[in-house]
Amino acid sequence: MPYKNKMLIADKDWSVRNEVKAIFEEHFEVLEAENGLEALELLNRHHRDLACIICGTAMPVMDGFVFLREKSRSVYNNGIPAVMLIDAGDTRAAREAVALGAADFVDKPLIRDVVRLRVNNVLSNYGKGYAYNDVLQRELLDLINNRLRGGTLCVYEAAGYPIYYISESLAVCLGYESASEMISELDGRWENMFAENEMRRTEFLQAEESVKRQLEEKGEFIHEYRLRKKSGEYMWVRENGRFSYTDSEKRRWVALCIDITEIKAAEERARYNEQLASIALESTSISIWEYDYASSCIIQGQNSIKVHGFGLIVPDVPQMLVETGYVHPDQADAFLKMYEDLRSGVPKVDGIFQMKIGGGEEYRYEHIYYTNTFDKDGKPYRAIGISSDVTEQQMIVIRYQREIDFNKSLSPDIYATVRLNITRETIEDYHTDIPEKQEILENAAFSGASELLGKLQVIEDKTREYFSTLTCEGIRKLYNSGQRVVTYEFIAELRGKTSWVRFELHLTKDPHNGELLAFVYFRDIDKQHREMERLKELTKRDQMTGLYNHDATIELIRQYLSQEGKGREHALLVIDIDKFKKVNDQNGHMKGDMIIVEVARRIRSMFREDDIVGRIGGDEFMVLLKKVASKEMAEKKLHELEQAVHFMFECHDINIKVGCSVGMALYSGTGVSFEELYRQADAEMYKAKHTLSVR
Repeated sequence: MPYKNKMLIADKDWSVRNEVKAIFEEHFEVLEAENGLEALELLNRHHRDLACIICGTAMPVMDGFVFLREKSRSVYNNGIPAVMLIDAGDTRAAREAVALGAADFVDKPLIRDVVRLRVNNVLSNYGKGYAYNDVLQRELLDLINNRLRGGTLCVYEAAGYPIYYISESLAVCLGYESASEMISELDGRWENMFAENEMRRTEFLQAEESVKRQLEEKGEFIHEYRLRKKSGEYMWVRENGRFSYTDSEKRRWVALCIDITEIKAAEERARYNEQLASIALESTSISIWEYDYASSCIIQGQNSIKVHGFGLIVPDVPQMLVETGYVHPDQADAFLKMYEDLRSGVPKVDGIFQMKIGGGEEYRYEHIYYTNTFDKDGKPYRAIGISSDVTEQQMIVIRYQREIDFNKSLSPDIYATVRLNITRETIEDYHTDIPEKQEILENAAFSGASELLGKLQVIEDKTREYFSTLTCEGIRKLYNSGQRVVTYEFIAELRGKTSWVRFELHLTKDPHNGELLAFVYFRDIDKQHREMERLKELTKRDQMTGLYNHDATIELIRQYLSQEGKGREHALLVIDIDKFKKVNDQNGHMKGDMIIVEVARRIRSMFREDDIVGRIGGDEFMVLLKKVASKEMAEKKLHELEQAVHFMFECHDINIKVGCSVGMALYSGTGVSFEELYRQADAEMYKAKHTLSVR
C-alpha cells in the first residue's frame, strides 16, 4: 500500500488544531478545517493522500457528528479512519461517535503521547502504520550498517550542516568509540569534519557544490571524498544519498557512506586489474565486467559471476545471450543494437533490459552501462560494462502506467489522461473518451504543457491564464519547490453542457534516467461539486420556512452593505407577528408553526428575488430591500407588507386572526453600521407594536 502523506484535523478551536499539528507535522502534511463542511471539501479534494482524519465534535456550520454521517455517504469514506476529540467523561458523545463510524476517540484536554499512541494504533489497524519511534528506526539502520564497511549519515540542509544522525558503524569506522562521541567532537556540525586547514575546506566546498547540483538535477547524489579519522589518518568514502524530508524548512540529506579506501589504492595500482572490480564492488550489488571485441567474450568480475552465473569467460556475446533466452525475446533487437553501437565506436551506451539474472526462470530488469576504451589509433578494442538490478525502480514506472490504464477503463469521472515527459518536452501517451478531445490530442504539436492543456478545454480567460503558467519551465519549478501534486477546478463545456472539472497534475522522476514525468488527469466533478454547493446552501437555510436563517441573514446583509451595496440606498425591515405567544398558548405550537410558514411565504412573495429575506427568531423576520428609489417607495412597500400579513388563518374549525408589526430604517449609502441600522428598525417595530396595543 502506498504511503499516504496527509492528515486532516477539523476543530473550531485553533489552539487544538495547532496542538495536534505540532504532534504530527514531522510525519504528515496536516490539512486544517474549522468546521465539518470545510472538512468534507478537503476530504473530497485530498482523499487519495489522506491517511487519517482527527475531528472535534462541537463546530459551527456542521458539527463533528453530522460530518461523520456525511462522510459515511461519501464515495471516499472507505479506508480513511476518523479519530474524534471528546470532552473527558462525555461517554454519550463517545458512544455516538463510534456508532457513526469513528475508528477511535481521544479525551480533551489532549495528552501528546496518548494522541500519538491512539492514532498510531488506528493507522496500524487500517494497514497504514507509520514509525514515530526514531530509536527503532535507528536500530534497524544499525543492523544494516553493521554489514557494511561504513554506515549511515543524515544532516540538516542548513549552515554548517547540523548532524541529525550518525550510525554507530560509521563512527567506529572513523575511529570513535560511539556516534555520540563523534557528534560531540564535531560540535554537532558535519562541516567541522573538514575544518583542519584551508585545503580541506576547499575540498568540502567542491563536494558541497557537486552534491547540490546532483540533487537539483536527479534528486540523489553520489560523491567520493576523504574523511579524517580520530587517529589523524584519512579514509576514502563513497557517499550515496538523497533528500530524506521535503519540507523546505526542515529538509535533510541522508546518505550511505561506504569505505572505499582500498578501492582508491587499487585504482592507483592498475586501472583494469581484476582486483579493482572485486574490491570496488565488495559491499555493493553492482556488477562489473569487460567485453573484448576480438573474441566476442565477456570477462566477468567476481561480483558479476555471483549475479549472472556463467563462468569467468562468457563466449559468443551478444548472440548466445539472445539465443538462449537469457535476454527477453521482446528486447532482443534492442540488446543487439547496443552491441552494434559499441563496435561502431559510440563512447557510452546504456539500456534497461529484462534478463534471467542468476540463472533463474524469472525475468528481472537490469540497467547495463558500457564505456568504450580506444587504442592509440582511436579504434574501440575493449569496453567496461557495469550493471545493476533496477527491477524495483522499473516497477514504479510500470505501476504508473497501469494506473493510467486502470483509469482509462474503470474510473468514470476521468475523461482525459495525458502523460508528458517534461525533460524531453514530448507527449508520451494520451487517452480520452470524448471524440472531439481525442482529435485535439492527436493533432497537438507539443511546444509546451500550457499550450496542450489549454487546448483540451473551452475555458474562461482566468482559467486559460492559469494554464498559461504551466510551461515546462513552470512545471520544473513546481517540482523543485517540493510540489508533487497540483490541482485546479474550473468550469468548462463538457459533453454539450457546462460542467465543473478538476485538473490534476502528478509529478515524478523516472527512477532509472531521472527524467521528469507529468501524469495529467481531467476529472468530471460536476455532480460532487453541485452536491457540495447544495450542502453549503442547506447550512444557510431555516429548515421550517426555507428562508435564510439568523446567521446567514445577518452575514449576507453585512457583506452586501460593505461591498456591492456600498454607496447605494436601501431599506432594512424588521417584522414581528403580533400576539404570537398568545396564539401558541391558546392553539398549540403545531398551529403556531403553520402560521409562521404561511407568514414566511407571504413575506417572501412581496419582495424581489435578489432582496435578502430571512427568519431571525421564533416569530421575527428581517428583509433588506435593495436599491430603493425613495423613502416614499420604501414606506409604500412597508404598508403593502402589513396588508399582506394581515389575514385570517383557517384550520379545521378554528379561525385565527394574524397580523404583524413592521419597523423600517433607511440606509443612505455610508456612515451607518449594520448594528445601528438594525437598532433603528427594531425600535420602529416596537413603536408600531406599542401603537397597536394602545388601540
